[in-house]
Amino acid sequence: MKIRNSLKSLRNRFESCIRTLPKQVVPLMLFNAAAIRGEFDAMRRFAFQARHCGVNRVQLLPFLQIALVYAGDLGGEAITDAVAPVFEHWAD
Repeated sequence: MKIRNSLKSLRNRFESCIRTLPKQVVPLMLFNAAAIRGEFDAMRRFAFQARHCGVNRVQLLPFLQIALVYAGDLGGEAITDAVAPVFEHWAD
């Protein structure tokens, strides 16, 4: 029962955030979380979702830069490889 209440409160916080902030914030924040955790498939998926929510490449770049700072030299290539296919077909 405690888990169910915890999930309800988490969902309530998430949904109230979407009412307050623009919908583009959600995939951008999830992109940032996936980048910090090193989940490259999730990064690609959230970048794709951000594109379909109306985010342009210029708006995604600060999140990509933060990911590259956290990943350092070792993870930077993996991040760029993960996001490059989405960026190729992204119209400004």
